[in-house]
Amino acid sequence: MARPALSERLGRWGLRACLVGLAIFCVAMALFRLGQIGHLVLLGGLALMGLLALLALVMAVAALITGLGGDRRKNQTALMVLVLSLLLAYGPLTMARKLDSVPLINDISTDLVDTPRFIAVPDLRKPTDNSVEIDRDEQAKQKAFYTGLTGLDSALAPQKAFERAMEQVQDMGWDIV
Repeated sequence: MARPALSERLGRWGLRACLVGLAIFCVAMALFRLGQIGHLVLLGGLALMGLLALLALVMAVAALITGLGGDRRKNQTALMVLVLSLLLAYGPLTMARKLDSVPLINDISTDLVDTPRFIAVPDLRKPTDNSVEIDRDEQAKQKAFYTGLTGLDSALAPQKAFERAMEQVQDMGWDIV
């Protein structure tokens, strides 16, 4: 049996890379939605999908170049991989570009004048967790880059608004301290 041409093999491996990347991200998203993994693992899944999509993109371009002048039907896989890899790489690349344009801030508040202070939480945190101390430099970054972030005005009575907020917190499974 004759070995498939290089362009065919590259197209097939590119398709496999796309499908594996997509599967990794879908599993990570499902596990995240089920509360089994945190957001950092989800972002890792997205990054891995993006890397596999970029690898598939390179394979698709190479397959198209090596398949020039060959059977058009055999180039269809490479064209499909090219389109699929571009679609899969779009999200991670857009996020990476955005990440590069804003400062990394791990705590954002809607009230920079009278910032909420944690009382019970510091005792529950590990030494490796981010600090809960108010950092004026972080607040200055937030003020400069997140200009549209404000509190929510509600027509509800304060007690009713608090009850609805508590319902949301409980529905999300958060620990209340």
